[in-house]
This record gives sequence, structure tokens and C-alpha cells, in this order.
Amino acid sequence: MKFTTGILALAACGLAAGFSPASEIEGTVLPFKTVTVSSPVEEIITSIPVEEGDTIGKGDILAELRNEQETLELERYDKLLKRAKFEAEADQRLFENGSGTESEAIESRTELDRLESEQDLVKLRLKEKTILSPISGIVVDKMLEAGESVERIEDMFEIIDIEKVFVRFYLDARYLKTLEAKQEFSVRVPLLGEDAISAKVDFIDSRIDPASGLVEVKLLAENPEKRIKAGMRALLTMPDPEGAN
Repeated sequence: MKFTTGILALAACGLAAGFSPASEIEGTVLPFKTVTVSSPVEEIITSIPVEEGDTIGKGDILAELRNEQETLELERYDKLLKRAKFEAEADQRLFENGSGTESEAIESRTELDRLESEQDLVKLRLKEKTILSPISGIVVDKMLEAGESVERIEDMFEIIDIEKVFVRFYLDARYLKTLEAKQEFSVRVPLLGEDAISAKVDFIDSRIDPASGLVEVKLLAENPEKRIKAGMRALLTMPDPEGAN
């Protein structure tokens, strides 16, 4: 099969270099993305519509913070702006027909611009009171509950994306000469049975641990059904590098 090409190539290189027959190397499944969501402001939490284990989409609401003050301010600015816009337009018409001065028209327009800028700041503050998910994924940790106070930059949620997963292995550095990006391998996840999954080399660390002689390698696998869970043990069949130069 196609995804065994990488293993066969490595096996061939390994035998030529004096490698022993294949052995299984253990690795760990990691999420494709892990995001910790914090609050941008200090406030009381009014609602949290999600629970741990929920699947959410990018932009979904995670929490609502108390926002009565901002809501009332916006209502006030709507009234002020309506009046300021009327006055600015009236002063501009008076200036154009010679019944008013340019300074009056400029002053009215400046006041309108000031109110619009202040309203935009209130809208921004109101927007900060709704905590949205930055990614699609699964809520794995909810640190606070509705009714509690959250501090500025305090962690509220942890979300992981496992529609793809990384499988991390620490390989003997002697494998580096036979590894390349996008190279395809078959990986076995014992908890899912004997069937192998296809994974491609996504990351090869440029550093080798001097004590162990190992290098970190991450393979990337598609996981649309989310059967593969973060933390699962994975096995990769590789030729034994013992005796290699």
C-alpha cells in the first residue's frame, strides 16, 4: 500500500547500513492545536453555555460577562449621535447658503466625530464581554462557572483540535539520513485495534539530544471521525539502527 513506502525505504536503507530487522518504537498522540482562552477584562461571568466535552466551532460563544453598563452607554450614545448628526447637517446647510459660519459647521462636525469615536470604544468594550472560541475543537477544561468573577487575562477554557493529530516519536538520530518531510508511514494505535493509520512526517527537530542521541519527530495524521484521542499510545515500525554507522 502507498503509506508503507516510507517504511520499506527505511528498511532497505537500514539493512544496507547494517540495521537489524524492524522493531516497534512507541510514541504519543498529541492534539493538532491546543488553545487556552482567557478573559480580556475583569468582570462577573453571567453565563457559560458550554460544558467540558462539548464540540464547538470557531466563533462559538464560550461565555458572557456582565455588560449592563456598556448596553446603557450605547443607548445613550445613540440618542446623542442622532441629535449631533442633525445639528451637524443643519450647520453645514446654513454655512453653504450663507446663513451660518464655517467655524460653526466645523465645530458641529467635530462634535459628531467625537461622539462616534466614543461610541466605537463602548462597542469595543461590549464586544470584549462575549468570549468566543478562536478555533473549532473540543472543550477539555472549563476553569470557572457562571456567577464567578474572572480576572483580566485569567484562563477560562482549554480547547483542543483533534480533526488532525500529531504522533510524536523520539527516534535514534541515525534515522535522520532516511527521513524527509511528507514521507508517509503506517502507525498503529493499539487502543483502536490492529489496523494501521497513515501519517506523514510533519516535523523533524533540528536538535539532537546529546545524552540520549534521540531526535524528536512528529507525524501528522487525519482524524475526521475523532477516533484517535490525545494521549493515546502509538507504535511505529522501524528498522533497528543497532550497528549503523
